Amino acid sequence: MPIPTRRVSPLLLLPVCLATLQACGGADSPDLVVRTDSAGITIVSNGGADLPPPIVLHEDFRLGGDDSRPEHAFYQVNAGNIGVDDAGNIHVLDASSHRVVSFDGQGRHLRTVGGRGGGPGEMGMPFGLVVEPDGAVGVVDISKRALVRFGPDGSVLEQQPLPEGYRGGNLVAYAGGMIAPSSRADDGRMVSTVVHTTAADSRELVDMTMAEMKPVQLASCGMGFSGMPPVFSPSLRWAANGDRLVVVRSDGYDIEVFDDGVPTFRIRRDMAPTPATTALAVQEQGEGMRVGTEGGYRVCEPQEVVEQLGVAPTIPAIGQLAVAPDGSIAVRRGGVRDTPRAIDLFAADGEYLGTLPPGSPFPLAFLPDGRIAAADTDALDVTRLVVYRVDWRDNVKSGEGGG
Repeated sequence: MPIPTRRVSPLLLLPVCLATLQACGGADSPDLVVRTDSAGITIVSNGGADLPPPIVLHEDFRLGGDDSRPEHAFYQVNAGNIGVDDAGNIHVLDASSHRVVSFDGQGRHLRTVGGRGGGPGEMGMPFGLVVEPDGAVGVVDISKRALVRFGPDGSVLEQQPLPEGYRGGNLVAYAGGMIAPSSRADDGRMVSTVVHTTAADSRELVDMTMAEMKPVQLASCGMGFSGMPPVFSPSLRWAANGDRLVVVRSDGYDIEVFDDGVPTFRIRRDMAPTPATTALAVQEQGEGMRVGTEGGYRVCEPQEVVEQLGVAPTIPAIGQLAVAPDGSIAVRRGGVRDTPRAIDLFAADGEYLGTLPPGSPFPLAFLPDGRIAAADTDALDVTRLVVYRVDWRDNVKSGEGGG
């Protein structure tokens, strides 16, 4: 199947000249990209050592982490609680305060909506945020089993039921539909899926049978679970933007790319998963496994969690994915909590472009003018949303890229 042609833009990190990196002053090129065909699907195999990408990120402004300004009094930022609309407005779910705070593309406060409660426009247990292209936002409220929705002007809209089978995870809205995680039981095993939902129908795009699970009782937090997999077990990792969906469902470096619900090609690098150990599994739990309840979060002791769950043989090679509006892809490698990880960059056709060093900002959202939004956590564990400009190294070298 041919690889689709997509508009190339500097929206994320991917200059056209990277396809011929030496001409742009980069390091030696990697092994030639090998494109093979397997059962109608093109496989893009990218060999060779890591290459430095010819980009520099410049901080533009920060949002959050500031008690002196009420609109900035939020302290946690992740891929599930922020979003950007087509006008470049940035929306943040402040779950601890049961509200959504919105800013324009220059960081100026626009509005704050929501509140604690069970009435219209109120939230009982907010979990995640969905931002629609026109600026409407929806908050996943676990207590209501619904999206609490607000219009582009902040008006309260009719709430919407959550997709069938939804048990947590990010939702991605685009014009005409939504892509959502779901799960179902099959012969006693849990199957994770990604579902494409429109007003007319709903269909599974991809699925993955999870590792065998077992019941767990955790005395340290007073919580019980009907089934959980071993620590580091591969999960269904995915990201979407517009009609492009990228998926990983193994512990290897193997990315499946779908366009408009149709599998088009796969991306591979010669990079094996890391052997796992009990010590690394405990480190992965951090200060403990946080479990959300109606009464707030409970924390389960790390050693107990690992003892009861067990440990998978390997740590998956891929940890997190992001897709830019032009179809280019960022891949944060797998690893252990609080360990900086490198970020691989791929063009829209799957060709490897270079690697950002460990600790580089990972894009959580994309602004229409080419900037990216990422999280930055300080020594006090306060996480702020940071917006970055992206400059090419050839401009920086000539003094055009700023400092």
